[in-house]
Amino acid sequence: MSLSPPYIQHFQKPDTIGHTNVDRRWQDFQSCGVKAYRDGNLDLNTRYPGMTSAQVSKRSEKIRSCMKNKGYIYLGETECVDGKNNKLTGLCN
Repeated sequence: MSLSPPYIQHFQKPDTIGHTNVDRRWQDFQSCGVKAYRDGNLDLNTRYPGMTSAQVSKRSEKIRSCMKNKGYIYLGETECVDGKNNKLTGLCN
């Protein structure tokens, strides 16, 4: 079983890694176009009625780019999980 924090927690502010304001991050995702949040999973790849696959991809990239413009960085799996000990590092809150 893979130990991984929810996708949203991979997005961190560089100056507050591990302590990023979770309410502010959610507000930022919403202002970037995310509509739904379920257990840490965002609707980045949700195909809403009337959308083509290309539109889903474009929307997803636009949201990620918007978050980057707001100063967020994305921490990868190895930064969030200590593979040797199979424990969360605490960097992805």
